[in-house]
Amino acid sequence: MAHIQPEIEQYLDFLGQAQSYPEKPDEVQLIQTHASVIALTDQFAYKLKKSVNFGFLDFSTLAQRHSACLEELRLNRRLSKGIYQDVIPIYWDGSRLDFEPIEGEIVNYAVKMRRMQESGFLVNLIQKPDFKLQQMDLLVEKLCDFYQSQEPRPEVLAWGTPEKLSVSIRDNLKSMQEFVGFTVPIWACEIITEKQELFLNHRQGLLLKRIDEGKIQDCHGDLRSEHIYLENDQVHIFDCIEFNESFRFIDQLNDLAFLLMDLEYRGHYDIAHYFAQKIIPKLEEDLVTELLDFYKIYRAAVRGKVNSLKAQEHEIAPKIQEESIQKARHYYQWALKYAVLGSMPTIIAVLGGTATGKSTLSRTLSEFLPIKHLNSDLIRKTLAGVDPFERTPLEEVPRVYSEEMSRKTYEKLLEEGLATVRQEGIVILDATFRQKELMEILHQTTRAAHIRLILVQTTAPEEVIKARLKSREAQKTVSDMRLDTYRPEAFAYTYSIEEFGDLAIYADTTEALEIFIPGLLRKFAAIDQD
Repeated sequence: MAHIQPEIEQYLDFLGQAQSYPEKPDEVQLIQTHASVIALTDQFAYKLKKSVNFGFLDFSTLAQRHSACLEELRLNRRLSKGIYQDVIPIYWDGSRLDFEPIEGEIVNYAVKMRRMQESGFLVNLIQKPDFKLQQMDLLVEKLCDFYQSQEPRPEVLAWGTPEKLSVSIRDNLKSMQEFVGFTVPIWACEIITEKQELFLNHRQGLLLKRIDEGKIQDCHGDLRSEHIYLENDQVHIFDCIEFNESFRFIDQLNDLAFLLMDLEYRGHYDIAHYFAQKIIPKLEEDLVTELLDFYKIYRAAVRGKVNSLKAQEHEIAPKIQEESIQKARHYYQWALKYAVLGSMPTIIAVLGGTATGKSTLSRTLSEFLPIKHLNSDLIRKTLAGVDPFERTPLEEVPRVYSEEMSRKTYEKLLEEGLATVRQEGIVILDATFRQKELMEILHQTTRAAHIRLILVQTTAPEEVIKARLKSREAQKTVSDMRLDTYRPEAFAYTYSIEEFGDLAIYADTTEALEIFIPGLLRKFAAIDQD
Protein backbone atom coordinates (compact mmCIF):
# COMPACT_ATOMS: atom_id res chain seq x y z
CA MET A 1 0.00 0.00 0.00
CA ALA A 2 1.46 3.35 -1.04
CA HIS A 3 1.83 5.98 1.64
CA ILE A 4 1.85 9.74 1.42
CA GLN A 5 5.50 10.66 0.83
CA PRO A 6 7.45 12.28 3.68
CA GLU A 7 8.07 16.03 3.58
CA ILE A 8 11.56 17.52 3.77
CA GLU A 9 10.92 18.54 7.39
CA GLN A 10 10.38 14.87 8.29
CA TYR A 11 13.66 13.92 6.60
CA LEU A 12 15.44 16.66 8.52
CA ASP A 13 13.94 15.50 11.82
CA PHE A 14 14.93 11.89 11.10
CA LEU A 15 18.47 12.70 9.97
CA GLY A 16 19.01 15.09 12.87
CA GLN A 17 18.43 12.45 15.57
CA ALA A 18 21.40 10.38 16.77
CA GLN A 19 19.19 7.30 17.42
CA SER A 20 18.37 7.12 13.71
CA TYR A 21 21.84 5.76 12.89
CA PRO A 22 23.15 2.22 13.41
CA GLU A 23 26.37 3.52 15.04
CA LYS A 24 24.42 5.70 17.53
CA PRO A 25 26.69 8.77 17.35
CA ASP A 26 27.03 11.32 20.13
CA GLU A 27 25.80 14.12 17.89
CA VAL A 28 24.64 14.89 14.37
CA GLN A 29 25.25 18.01 12.31
CA LEU A 30 23.01 18.80 9.34
CA ILE A 31 24.05 20.75 6.25
CA GLN A 32 21.59 21.72 3.52
CA THR A 33 22.25 22.65 -0.08
CA HIS A 34 19.71 23.39 -2.81
CA ALA A 35 19.74 19.71 -3.82
CA SER A 36 20.92 17.69 -0.82
CA VAL A 37 20.91 17.19 2.92
CA ILE A 38 24.18 16.01 4.49
CA ALA A 39 24.18 14.53 7.97
CA LEU A 40 27.56 14.42 9.72
CA THR A 41 27.91 11.89 12.54
CA ASP A 42 31.01 11.08 14.56
CA GLN A 43 32.32 8.61 11.98
CA PHE A 44 30.28 9.00 8.82
CA ALA A 45 28.54 11.40 6.48
CA TYR A 46 25.13 10.54 5.01
CA LYS A 47 24.09 12.43 1.87
CA LEU A 48 20.42 12.41 0.87
CA LYS A 49 19.16 13.86 -2.40
CA LYS A 50 16.07 16.06 -2.25
CA SER A 51 13.14 15.49 -4.57
CA VAL A 52 13.83 18.52 -6.76
CA ASN A 53 14.05 19.33 -10.46
CA PHE A 54 16.16 22.31 -11.60
CA GLY A 55 16.30 21.30 -15.25
CA PHE A 56 20.04 20.66 -15.28
CA LEU A 57 19.48 18.45 -12.20
CA ASP A 58 16.45 16.17 -11.84
CA PHE A 59 15.97 14.15 -8.63
CA SER A 60 12.18 14.24 -8.75
CA THR A 61 11.62 10.46 -8.80
CA LEU A 62 12.89 7.69 -6.54
CA ALA A 63 14.48 5.92 -9.51
CA GLN A 64 16.38 9.08 -10.48
CA ARG A 65 17.61 9.61 -6.91
CA HIS A 66 18.71 5.98 -6.62
CA SER A 67 20.52 6.13 -9.96
CA ALA A 68 22.24 9.39 -8.97
CA CYS A 69 23.40 7.87 -5.67
CA LEU A 70 24.88 4.83 -7.44
CA GLU A 71 26.60 7.13 -9.95
CA GLU A 72 27.97 9.28 -7.13
CA LEU A 73 29.44 6.18 -5.49
CA ARG A 74 30.96 4.89 -8.74
CA LEU A 75 32.36 8.17 -10.02
CA ASN A 76 33.82 9.43 -6.77
CA ARG A 77 35.59 6.17 -6.05
CA ARG A 78 37.82 7.04 -9.02
CA LEU A 79 39.60 9.76 -7.02
CA SER A 80 38.83 9.02 -3.37
CA LYS A 81 39.79 5.56 -2.23
CA GLY A 82 38.03 4.39 0.95
CA ILE A 83 35.82 7.46 1.39
CA TYR A 84 32.61 6.34 -0.33
CA GLN A 85 31.15 3.35 1.56
CA ASP A 86 27.71 2.40 0.26
CA VAL A 87 24.25 3.46 -0.91
CA ILE A 88 21.70 2.65 1.76
CA PRO A 89 17.89 2.76 1.48
CA ILE A 90 15.59 4.79 3.69
CA TYR A 91 12.25 3.20 4.59
CA TRP A 92 8.91 4.86 5.39
CA ASP A 93 5.79 3.30 6.90
CA GLY A 94 3.59 6.36 6.60
CA SER A 95 4.57 7.86 9.94
CA ARG A 96 8.28 7.26 10.52
CA LEU A 97 11.54 6.89 8.59
CA ASP A 98 14.21 4.26 9.22
CA PHE A 99 17.48 2.96 7.76
CA GLU A 100 16.43 -0.57 8.78
CA PRO A 101 13.72 -2.47 6.84
CA ILE A 102 10.27 -1.81 8.31
CA GLU A 103 6.75 -2.46 7.06
CA GLY A 104 6.45 0.13 4.37
CA GLU A 105 8.41 1.21 1.33
CA ILE A 106 11.77 2.62 0.26
CA VAL A 107 11.29 6.36 -0.29
CA ASN A 108 14.88 7.52 -0.66
CA TYR A 109 18.53 6.57 -0.56
CA ALA A 110 21.60 7.98 1.17
CA VAL A 111 25.22 7.83 0.11
CA LYS A 112 27.24 6.76 3.13
CA MET A 113 30.77 8.15 3.35
CA ARG A 114 33.59 8.01 5.85
CA ARG A 115 33.67 11.37 7.60
CA MET A 116 36.69 13.51 6.82
CA GLN A 117 38.21 15.88 9.37
CA GLU A 118 37.87 19.61 8.66
CA SER A 119 41.59 20.15 9.18
CA GLY A 120 42.42 18.01 6.15
CA PHE A 121 40.40 19.88 3.53
CA LEU A 122 42.59 21.85 1.15
CA VAL A 123 40.39 24.93 1.61
CA ASN A 124 41.49 24.95 5.27
CA LEU A 125 45.06 23.79 4.79
CA ILE A 126 45.94 26.70 2.49
CA GLN A 127 44.98 29.15 5.24
CA LYS A 128 47.75 27.87 7.51
CA PRO A 129 51.04 29.82 7.59
CA ASP A 130 53.04 26.58 7.47
CA PHE A 131 51.35 25.28 4.30
CA LYS A 132 54.07 24.16 1.90
CA LEU A 133 53.66 24.52 -1.85
CA GLN A 134 55.15 21.05 -2.27
CA GLN A 135 51.99 19.59 -0.73
CA MET A 136 50.35 20.34 -4.09
CA ASP A 137 52.68 17.82 -5.76
CA LEU A 138 50.50 14.96 -4.49
CA LEU A 139 47.50 16.55 -6.19
CA VAL A 140 49.45 17.04 -9.41
CA GLU A 141 50.36 13.36 -9.47
CA LYS A 142 46.80 12.27 -8.68
CA LEU A 143 45.18 14.39 -11.38
CA CYS A 144 47.80 13.59 -14.03
CA ASP A 145 47.22 9.87 -13.50
CA PHE A 146 43.47 10.47 -13.66
CA TYR A 147 43.49 12.42 -16.92
CA GLN A 148 46.21 10.43 -18.66
CA SER A 149 44.69 7.03 -17.85
CA GLN A 150 41.47 7.78 -19.75
CA GLU A 151 40.93 6.45 -23.23
CA PRO A 152 39.12 8.76 -25.69
CA ARG A 153 35.41 7.90 -25.87
CA PRO A 154 33.24 9.23 -28.72
CA GLU A 155 30.27 9.99 -26.45
CA VAL A 156 32.57 12.08 -24.23
CA LEU A 157 34.53 13.81 -27.01
CA ALA A 158 31.26 14.93 -28.62
CA TRP A 159 30.71 17.36 -25.74
CA GLY A 160 33.81 19.31 -26.74
CA THR A 161 32.40 20.59 -30.02
CA PRO A 162 32.04 24.38 -30.29
CA GLU A 163 28.27 23.93 -30.68
CA LYS A 164 27.83 22.02 -27.42
CA LEU A 165 30.35 24.10 -25.46
CA SER A 166 28.73 27.34 -26.59
CA VAL A 167 25.41 26.21 -25.08
CA SER A 168 26.96 25.99 -21.58
CA ILE A 169 28.89 29.25 -21.98
CA ARG A 170 25.96 31.22 -23.38
CA ASP A 171 23.47 29.84 -20.86
CA ASN A 172 25.80 31.11 -18.16
CA LEU A 173 26.12 34.52 -19.83
CA LYS A 174 22.34 34.73 -20.14
CA SER A 175 22.00 34.00 -16.42
CA MET A 176 24.49 36.77 -15.63
CA GLN A 177 22.29 39.28 -17.45
CA GLU A 178 19.50 38.51 -14.99
CA PHE A 179 21.70 39.77 -12.14
CA VAL A 180 22.70 43.10 -13.70
CA GLY A 181 22.32 45.82 -11.09
CA PHE A 182 22.12 43.20 -8.33
CA THR A 183 25.50 41.48 -8.24
CA VAL A 184 27.15 42.66 -11.48
CA PRO A 185 27.27 46.10 -13.20
CA ILE A 186 25.89 46.23 -16.73
CA TRP A 187 29.22 47.31 -18.25
CA ALA A 188 31.05 44.44 -16.50
CA CYS A 189 28.44 42.03 -17.85
CA GLU A 190 29.02 43.44 -21.34
CA ILE A 191 32.82 43.13 -21.16
CA ILE A 192 32.69 39.55 -19.83
CA THR A 193 30.16 38.61 -22.53
CA GLU A 194 32.22 40.26 -25.28
CA LYS A 195 35.35 38.34 -24.22
CA GLN A 196 33.61 34.96 -24.07
CA GLU A 197 31.79 35.51 -27.37
CA LEU A 198 35.00 36.65 -29.07
CA PHE A 199 36.66 33.38 -28.13
CA LEU A 200 33.69 31.24 -29.17
CA ASN A 201 33.43 32.97 -32.54
CA HIS A 202 37.13 33.05 -33.44
CA ARG A 203 38.75 30.04 -31.76
CA GLN A 204 36.61 27.17 -33.01
CA GLY A 205 39.67 25.64 -34.64
CA LEU A 206 41.38 25.40 -31.26
CA LEU A 207 38.31 23.78 -29.70
CA LEU A 208 38.17 21.18 -32.48
CA LYS A 209 41.90 20.52 -32.04
CA ARG A 210 41.26 19.75 -28.36
CA ILE A 211 38.83 17.04 -29.45
CA ASP A 212 41.36 15.57 -31.90
CA GLU A 213 43.97 15.48 -29.12
CA GLY A 214 41.62 13.62 -26.78
CA LYS A 215 41.54 16.42 -24.21
CA ILE A 216 37.76 16.17 -23.67
CA GLN A 217 37.39 13.65 -20.86
CA ASP A 218 35.13 12.30 -18.14
CA CYS A 219 36.37 14.82 -15.58
CA HIS A 220 35.47 15.76 -12.01
CA GLY A 221 33.41 18.80 -12.98
CA ASP A 222 33.48 20.58 -9.62
CA LEU A 223 37.18 20.69 -8.84
CA ARG A 224 37.50 23.14 -5.93
CA SER A 225 39.64 23.31 -2.79
CA GLU A 226 36.54 22.38 -0.74
CA HIS A 227 36.44 19.02 -2.54
CA ILE A 228 40.08 18.02 -1.99
CA TYR A 229 41.19 16.20 1.15
CA LEU A 230 44.76 15.42 2.23
CA GLU A 231 45.40 12.64 4.73
CA ASN A 232 48.58 10.68 5.48
CA ASP A 233 50.25 11.65 2.20
CA GLN A 234 47.13 10.59 0.31
CA VAL A 235 44.90 12.87 -1.77
CA HIS A 236 41.16 12.29 -1.97
CA ILE A 237 39.07 14.27 -4.48
CA PHE A 238 35.35 13.90 -3.84
CA ASP A 239 31.89 15.32 -4.62
CA CYS A 240 32.20 15.27 -8.40
CA ILE A 241 29.30 16.06 -10.74
CA GLU A 242 27.17 12.91 -11.05
CA PHE A 243 23.82 14.41 -12.06
CA ASN A 244 24.62 15.88 -15.48
CA GLU A 245 27.15 14.42 -17.91
CA SER A 246 27.45 17.69 -19.86
CA PHE A 247 29.00 19.30 -16.74
CA ARG A 248 31.52 16.46 -16.42
CA PHE A 249 32.37 15.61 -20.04
CA ILE A 250 34.63 18.61 -20.46
CA ASP A 251 38.12 19.71 -21.44
CA GLN A 252 40.66 18.80 -18.78
CA LEU A 253 41.68 22.48 -18.77
CA ASN A 254 38.09 23.42 -17.96
CA ASP A 255 38.36 21.09 -14.95
CA LEU A 256 41.71 22.54 -13.84
CA ALA A 257 40.56 26.13 -14.44
CA PHE A 258 37.97 25.74 -11.69
CA LEU A 259 40.59 24.88 -9.09
CA LEU A 260 43.01 27.57 -10.28
CA MET A 261 40.25 30.19 -10.18
CA ASP A 262 39.17 28.98 -6.75
CA LEU A 263 42.69 29.26 -5.31
CA GLU A 264 43.18 32.74 -6.79
CA TYR A 265 39.77 33.90 -5.59
CA ARG A 266 40.78 32.86 -2.06
CA GLY A 267 43.94 34.98 -2.28
CA HIS A 268 46.43 32.21 -3.05
CA TYR A 269 47.79 33.12 -6.46
CA ASP A 270 51.16 31.72 -5.34
CA ILE A 271 49.65 28.27 -4.77
CA ALA A 272 47.68 28.42 -8.01
CA HIS A 273 50.78 29.49 -9.95
CA TYR A 274 52.88 26.71 -8.44
CA PHE A 275 50.20 24.12 -9.19
CA ALA A 276 49.78 25.34 -12.79
CA GLN A 277 53.53 25.38 -13.40
CA LYS A 278 53.74 21.79 -12.19
CA ILE A 279 50.73 20.20 -13.86
CA ILE A 280 50.27 22.00 -17.19
CA PRO A 281 53.64 20.92 -18.72
CA LYS A 282 52.81 17.31 -17.80
CA LEU A 283 49.49 17.46 -19.64
CA GLU A 284 50.02 19.92 -22.49
CA GLU A 285 52.60 20.39 -25.21
CA ASP A 286 51.31 23.73 -26.50
CA LEU A 287 50.83 27.11 -24.83
CA VAL A 288 47.32 27.05 -23.35
CA THR A 289 47.12 30.43 -21.57
CA GLU A 290 44.29 31.79 -23.71
CA LEU A 291 42.15 28.66 -23.33
CA LEU A 292 42.78 28.44 -19.59
CA ASP A 293 41.76 32.08 -19.08
CA PHE A 294 38.63 31.51 -21.18
CA TYR A 295 37.60 28.73 -18.81
CA LYS A 296 38.53 30.76 -15.72
CA ILE A 297 36.11 33.50 -16.84
CA TYR A 298 33.42 30.85 -17.27
CA ARG A 299 34.10 29.23 -13.89
CA ALA A 300 34.14 32.53 -11.98
CA ALA A 301 30.86 33.55 -13.64
CA VAL A 302 29.32 30.17 -12.75
CA ARG A 303 30.12 30.79 -9.08
CA GLY A 304 28.74 34.31 -9.43
CA LYS A 305 25.49 32.82 -10.72
CA VAL A 306 25.28 30.17 -7.99
CA ASN A 307 25.73 32.72 -5.22
CA SER A 308 23.34 35.20 -6.87
CA LEU A 309 20.66 32.51 -6.95
CA LYS A 310 21.34 31.60 -3.34
CA ALA A 311 21.01 35.26 -2.33
CA GLN A 312 17.50 35.28 -3.81
CA GLU A 313 16.29 32.30 -1.77
CA HIS A 314 13.76 33.81 0.65
CA GLU A 315 13.98 30.94 3.13
CA ILE A 316 17.63 31.55 4.03
CA ALA A 317 18.66 33.93 6.81
CA PRO A 318 19.33 37.60 5.94
CA LYS A 319 22.96 37.21 7.02
CA ILE A 320 23.48 34.33 4.59
CA GLN A 321 21.72 36.30 1.85
CA GLU A 322 24.09 39.24 2.31
CA GLU A 323 27.14 36.94 2.38
CA SER A 324 25.94 35.34 -0.86
CA ILE A 325 25.51 38.76 -2.50
CA GLN A 326 29.05 39.75 -1.57
CA LYS A 327 30.46 36.43 -2.79
CA ALA A 328 28.57 36.76 -6.08
CA ARG A 329 29.88 40.28 -6.63
CA HIS A 330 33.42 39.14 -5.88
CA TYR A 331 33.19 36.19 -8.27
CA TYR A 332 31.92 38.45 -11.05
CA GLN A 333 34.83 40.81 -10.30
CA TRP A 334 37.18 37.87 -10.86
CA ALA A 335 35.43 37.00 -14.12
CA LEU A 336 35.95 40.62 -15.20
CA LYS A 337 39.59 40.54 -14.11
CA TYR A 338 40.27 37.41 -16.18
CA ALA A 339 38.43 38.99 -19.13
CA VAL A 340 40.56 42.15 -19.18
CA LEU A 341 43.89 41.01 -17.70
CA GLY A 342 44.01 37.23 -17.85
CA SER A 343 46.20 35.43 -15.29
CA MET A 344 49.63 36.94 -15.94
CA PRO A 345 51.21 38.58 -12.85
CA THR A 346 50.66 42.31 -13.28
CA ILE A 347 51.55 45.64 -11.72
CA ILE A 348 49.33 48.58 -12.65
CA ALA A 349 51.17 51.80 -11.83
CA VAL A 350 48.87 54.83 -11.76
CA LEU A 351 51.04 57.95 -11.87
CA GLY A 352 50.59 61.65 -12.42
CA GLY A 353 50.95 65.06 -10.86
CA THR A 354 49.15 66.19 -7.72
CA ALA A 355 45.35 66.42 -7.92
CA THR A 356 45.26 64.84 -11.38
CA GLY A 357 43.05 62.09 -9.96
CA LYS A 358 45.51 59.20 -9.72
CA SER A 359 44.45 58.14 -6.21
CA THR A 360 40.74 58.40 -7.01
CA LEU A 361 41.27 56.33 -10.15
CA SER A 362 43.38 53.79 -8.22
CA ARG A 363 40.74 53.41 -5.50
CA THR A 364 37.96 53.01 -8.05
CA LEU A 365 39.88 50.37 -9.99
CA SER A 366 40.56 48.47 -6.77
CA GLU A 367 36.82 48.50 -6.02
CA PHE A 368 35.81 47.28 -9.49
CA LEU A 369 38.48 44.58 -9.70
CA PRO A 370 39.94 42.37 -6.94
CA ILE A 371 43.13 44.44 -6.73
CA LYS A 372 45.00 45.76 -3.69
CA HIS A 373 45.83 49.48 -3.88
CA LEU A 374 49.15 50.73 -2.45
CA ASN A 375 49.46 54.49 -1.98
CA SER A 376 52.91 56.14 -1.74
CA ASP A 377 51.65 59.04 0.41
CA LEU A 378 50.29 56.59 2.97
CA ILE A 379 53.54 54.60 2.97
CA ARG A 380 55.62 57.80 3.30
CA LYS A 381 53.70 59.08 6.31
CA THR A 382 53.65 55.66 7.95
CA LEU A 383 57.43 55.39 7.61
CA ALA A 384 57.83 58.94 8.94
CA GLY A 385 55.59 58.23 11.94
CA VAL A 386 53.10 61.05 11.26
CA ASP A 387 49.30 60.90 11.12
CA PRO A 388 48.46 59.83 7.53
CA PHE A 389 45.25 61.85 7.36
CA GLU A 390 46.46 65.06 8.97
CA ARG A 391 48.49 67.64 7.10
CA THR A 392 52.15 67.26 8.05
CA PRO A 393 53.26 70.01 10.49
CA LEU A 394 55.41 72.65 8.80
CA GLU A 395 58.46 71.85 10.91
CA GLU A 396 58.26 68.17 9.85
CA VAL A 397 57.98 68.80 6.10
CA PRO A 398 61.78 68.87 5.39
CA ARG A 399 62.20 65.46 7.05
CA VAL A 400 59.05 63.80 5.66
CA TYR A 401 59.79 64.96 2.10
CA SER A 402 63.56 64.58 2.13
CA GLU A 403 65.35 62.65 -0.61
CA GLU A 404 66.17 59.91 1.88
CA MET A 405 62.53 59.51 2.91
CA SER A 406 61.45 59.50 -0.75
CA ARG A 407 63.95 56.73 -1.49
CA LYS A 408 62.68 54.67 1.46
CA THR A 409 59.08 55.29 0.38
CA TYR A 410 59.59 53.99 -3.13
CA GLU A 411 61.65 51.05 -1.91
CA LYS A 412 58.84 50.10 0.46
CA LEU A 413 56.21 50.65 -2.23
CA LEU A 414 58.02 48.30 -4.60
CA GLU A 415 58.72 45.75 -1.86
CA GLU A 416 55.05 45.57 -0.84
CA GLY A 417 53.98 45.59 -4.48
CA LEU A 418 56.13 42.60 -5.37
CA ALA A 419 54.94 40.71 -2.27
CA THR A 420 51.33 41.39 -3.23
CA VAL A 421 51.87 40.21 -6.81
CA ARG A 422 53.40 36.97 -5.53
CA GLN A 423 50.43 36.38 -3.21
CA GLU A 424 47.55 37.79 -5.24
CA GLY A 425 48.85 38.05 -8.81
CA ILE A 426 48.16 41.75 -9.27
CA VAL A 427 48.54 45.12 -7.51
CA ILE A 428 47.99 48.85 -8.10
CA LEU A 429 50.86 51.22 -7.25
CA ASP A 430 49.63 54.79 -6.74
CA ALA A 431 52.56 57.25 -6.84
CA THR A 432 53.85 60.19 -8.90
CA PHE A 433 56.95 58.35 -10.24
CA ARG A 434 58.12 61.80 -11.34
CA GLN A 435 61.81 60.92 -11.39
CA LYS A 436 62.79 58.84 -14.40
CA GLU A 437 65.22 56.76 -12.39
CA LEU A 438 62.33 55.53 -10.19
CA MET A 439 60.43 54.38 -13.26
CA GLU A 440 63.57 52.71 -14.60
CA ILE A 441 63.89 50.73 -11.36
CA LEU A 442 60.24 49.67 -11.57
CA HIS A 443 60.66 48.67 -15.21
CA GLN A 444 63.84 46.69 -14.64
CA THR A 445 62.39 44.94 -11.58
CA THR A 446 59.22 43.84 -13.38
CA ARG A 447 61.19 42.62 -16.39
CA ALA A 448 63.48 40.52 -14.17
CA ALA A 449 60.49 39.03 -12.33
CA HIS A 450 58.45 38.41 -15.54
CA ILE A 451 55.70 40.73 -14.33
CA ARG A 452 53.61 42.68 -16.82
CA LEU A 453 53.74 46.44 -16.23
CA ILE A 454 50.76 48.61 -17.15
CA LEU A 455 51.23 52.37 -16.81
CA VAL A 456 48.29 54.75 -16.51
CA GLN A 457 49.24 58.44 -16.33
CA THR A 458 46.47 60.72 -15.12
CA THR A 459 46.03 64.23 -16.46
CA ALA A 460 43.69 67.13 -15.78
CA PRO A 461 43.46 70.79 -16.86
CA GLU A 462 45.16 73.35 -14.60
CA GLU A 463 41.87 74.89 -13.47
CA VAL A 464 40.56 71.46 -12.42
CA ILE A 465 43.75 70.72 -10.47
CA LYS A 466 43.49 74.03 -8.61
CA ALA A 467 39.81 73.50 -7.85
CA ARG A 468 40.57 70.03 -6.43
CA LEU A 469 43.40 71.43 -4.29
CA LYS A 470 41.13 74.15 -2.97
CA SER A 471 38.50 71.59 -1.96
CA ARG A 472 41.12 69.73 0.11
CA GLU A 473 41.18 72.57 2.62
CA ALA A 474 37.95 71.25 4.09
CA GLN A 475 38.91 67.56 3.86
CA LYS A 476 41.23 65.12 5.56
CA THR A 477 43.38 63.54 2.85
CA VAL A 478 46.57 61.55 2.89
CA SER A 479 48.15 64.02 0.46
CA ASP A 480 49.74 67.13 1.99
CA MET A 481 49.64 69.16 -1.20
CA ARG A 482 47.35 72.22 -1.05
CA LEU A 483 46.75 75.19 -3.31
CA ASP A 484 49.14 77.43 -1.36
CA THR A 485 52.10 75.04 -1.95
CA TYR A 486 51.26 73.92 -5.48
CA ARG A 487 53.87 74.60 -8.19
CA PRO A 488 53.03 73.16 -11.65
CA GLU A 489 56.69 72.95 -12.69
CA ALA A 490 57.37 70.57 -9.79
CA PHE A 491 55.29 67.90 -11.52
CA ALA A 492 56.80 68.05 -14.99
CA TYR A 493 57.83 64.66 -16.42
CA THR A 494 61.10 64.25 -18.29
CA TYR A 495 60.16 60.89 -19.83
CA SER A 496 57.31 59.24 -21.72
CA ILE A 497 55.52 56.24 -20.20
CA GLU A 498 55.61 54.48 -23.59
CA GLU A 499 59.32 53.88 -22.91
CA PHE A 500 58.57 51.60 -19.98
CA GLY A 501 55.11 50.04 -19.97
CA ASP A 502 53.84 46.91 -21.70
CA LEU A 503 50.74 49.06 -22.01
CA ALA A 504 50.79 52.87 -21.61
CA ILE A 505 47.55 54.84 -21.22
CA TYR A 506 46.90 58.52 -20.63
CA ALA A 507 43.79 59.14 -18.55
CA ASP A 508 41.90 62.43 -18.57
CA THR A 509 40.20 62.28 -15.18
CA THR A 510 37.69 65.03 -15.93
CA GLU A 511 35.56 62.36 -17.58
CA ALA A 512 33.00 60.68 -15.28
CA LEU A 513 34.48 57.50 -13.80
CA GLU A 514 31.42 55.38 -14.64
CA ILE A 515 32.13 56.20 -18.30
CA PHE A 516 35.91 56.21 -18.16
CA ILE A 517 36.50 52.95 -16.23
CA PRO A 518 34.77 50.60 -18.73
CA GLY A 519 36.76 52.19 -21.56
CA LEU A 520 39.99 51.83 -19.60
CA LEU A 521 39.27 48.16 -18.89
CA ARG A 522 38.61 47.51 -22.57
CA LYS A 523 42.05 48.95 -23.28
CA PHE A 524 43.47 46.53 -20.72
CA ALA A 525 41.65 43.69 -22.49
CA ALA A 526 43.36 44.55 -25.78
CA ILE A 527 46.83 43.83 -24.40
CA ASP A 528 48.59 40.59 -25.34
CA GLN A 529 47.58 38.13 -22.58
CA ASP A 530 50.46 35.72 -23.14
